[in-house]
Amino acid sequence: PLDMLLNTSEQLLSFPLAAEAKYRATKSRLRSSPVHGGLISPHAAMTISASMRMSGHTLFDVSVESCKGGSGILGRAHRVVGMSVANLVSSCSLGVVSVVDGKLMR
Repeated sequence: PLDMLLNTSEQLLSFPLAAEAKYRATKSRLRSSPVHGGLISPHAAMTISASMRMSGHTLFDVSVESCKGGSGILGRAHRVVGMSVANLVSSCSLGVVSVVDGKLMR
């Protein structure tokens, strides 16, 4: 079940990026119409994207916390660290990311 929780968390955390990409790729007059094959419009996706991301953070936190002290997460340590880094990078400004990566932009 831990892998399924991490998969779901990953999808929730990546939702805002996908929503923004679809929103920007859609003509402004069509942003309130559901996309072909989709259930919601790009505008609606942008509206709920912050709460989706927050749900992903909460699920990730609870999933990792539930494994504290156990060996259940040891086999998934690389994935958990990768998800953590990706979330931190996507939550920070470009300036902060550049400093952390050692590529200070001037």
